[in-house]
Amino acid sequence: MKTTNSLYLILMGLVLISSCQVQGDRVSKTLGNQNQEKCYISVSQNNTDVNAIVATNISNSIINKFVRKVRPMPSAGLSAEVCLVEVSISKDNNVIYSSIISSDFNSFGESNFTGGEGVKLSLLSSILKNKPEQKNIICQYANYKLMECSGINRVTTLYYNSGQIKYKGGTKNSLFEGEGTYLDENGNTIYKGEWSKGKYHGKGELFWKNGNIRIRGKWVKGQPSGIVISFWWDENKKSTEGKKKKLDCYKTPPDFPQDEEECFYDNGNVVHYYKNGGIRFQGYWVLNPKENIDDFDGKYYTPDGILTCDCRGDINGLQGNGKEYYESGDYYEGNFFNGKYDGFGKYFKKQLNNWGYVGNWKQGEPNGIGKEMNASGDICECYFENGKANGDGNIYYFSDGNRYEGQMKDGMFHGNGSFNFEDGSVRVGPWNLNQEHGDIRLFDSRGNFMHVQRMVNGVRQN
Repeated sequence: MKTTNSLYLILMGLVLISSCQVQGDRVSKTLGNQNQEKCYISVSQNNTDVNAIVATNISNSIINKFVRKVRPMPSAGLSAEVCLVEVSISKDNNVIYSSIISSDFNSFGESNFTGGEGVKLSLLSSILKNKPEQKNIICQYANYKLMECSGINRVTTLYYNSGQIKYKGGTKNSLFEGEGTYLDENGNTIYKGEWSKGKYHGKGELFWKNGNIRIRGKWVKGQPSGIVISFWWDENKKSTEGKKKKLDCYKTPPDFPQDEEECFYDNGNVVHYYKNGGIRFQGYWVLNPKENIDDFDGKYYTPDGILTCDCRGDINGLQGNGKEYYESGDYYEGNFFNGKYDGFGKYFKKQLNNWGYVGNWKQGEPNGIGKEMNASGDICECYFENGKANGDGNIYYFSDGNRYEGQMKDGMFHGNGSFNFEDGSVRVGPWNLNQEHGDIRLFDSRGNFMHVQRMVNGVRQN
């Protein structure tokens, strides 16, 4: 063992002395400059049990791959002003030592392997000490046999029992790590990208089983992170863009292929697209069918880009204040509850110059105090129940200037009321289903009582 240590120290001394001689006696060009026209390699070995030509070829290949382009020494020798890489290889007590020396490269390595493999690993160990930034690629080239490569990602290929490739990429501690591709038993890519501890982690793409890209973006511990892009399963077009979360499948969405096993649902700000590229929905959405969560707050559009809803809601329907637009040109603005108009709101009808109903609603029907205009232009300032005027204190304005004031039932004049003409004259008395019925008192335009008429279902009796 003392002999080994002594030889190792002598070799290190020769490395340093040779380095000084190279730098002091030879004006050589920089090793790292890839534009040099000529750089040569000199290989010497001692007691390695490896054929000199084999050792030279191994050294030449490795230096060319990881250090710089070199060519063998010419038989005529070298001039004083050339680039030279000097490689020394020796063996002692079953350990192969190597050194690589040039004007800007001075390193040594060792390997417990023997033969050509030992020469290769010893040289790679030497280069790794000088180029630690290339650790991953050097360790991969060394098939992770270097001591310096313990715990580093390995490139691994795993197979199904059928022989089909299951995974090809980096592994660490028997888990997928780094770049890798995961495939199904039919050879279709499921995921391609970065991994960490066996989970999607970093940039990557998830694929539909038909081969089209499904989700593209960043992943953290198997979950989509930040803004990701989803694509239609049958076309390479965006379906959504936004935040998503992976959940156990609870039910298959309508446009979801039956053979897909992983389910991803909206989980924040998103944009949904039609296949023509138009926006379908834009806003906030959290969907979790397993827990009956379907919360959204945003805008819906038709395929032609027409706004249909500026609203929010949950699994029970629209909730709170919002706007809903219809193909007819009508729209509602106000409060919703479980998908129906409920609370204060306004319904505007395009054919009535954006008039309709303004007031209180309950379960989709006018309910409470409100103001409504019908197709004839008449206006009812009334108390509504189940969508129709009922009770006392109602005023019905006709488009011709006349008006009715009084009781109503199911949208009809019913009970005590007065009919006021545009000229100021008034008829006061009981009504039955839109017909005067009973004794009706008449007043002129100045309010003077005139006489009483007996009416039965709208027909005068006296």
